[in-house]
Amino acid sequence: MIRTGLAEMFPKSAEHLGVDLVIRGRSSLEAHLRQMSSINQLVSMALQLQNDLRLTNHKFIAHQIALLYQCINQAGRVYSRFKPRVEEHFVAAKEACNESEEPTLPTELQTWLADLTTDIVSEALFSGRPMSQQTPEAAPLSDYINRVSSGNWDEQPVAAS
Repeated sequence: MIRTGLAEMFPKSAEHLGVDLVIRGRSSLEAHLRQMSSINQLVSMALQLQNDLRLTNHKFIAHQIALLYQCINQAGRVYSRFKPRVEEHFVAAKEACNESEEPTLPTELQTWLADLTTDIVSEALFSGRPMSQQTPEAAPLSDYINRVSSGNWDEQPVAAS
């Protein structure tokens, strides 16, 4: 398990099997899955907003934009470039949503939100960045997958930093 790098990715399994680990703590797989979960939540929220823009009542759009902002914060620094775009228009969106019982966002805010959510989804799903760049904690996992796919079992895994 140590030679293949599996002990580092699955420390609880290694511990159960009696493999002595040099590095203790969270596994790279756990960190990767946590990061992918955050990105999935961000994409889901962006897609939900895109769908809700088609509705005639935008009463809760401001709340959803606030949730999207939280998802951006949790998804990591790659997505932090979207924060100023949300901050720039949030107050106007909130005011528009509080104007009546069945508010509708003005066309310019609908266009802004559609563009923002499209950019977020594109960044998350189609950026073309390798897994190890999307989640730096996944470098050992990425290294393991590369070694397995190439058949180089004898190579030493990359040391975790």
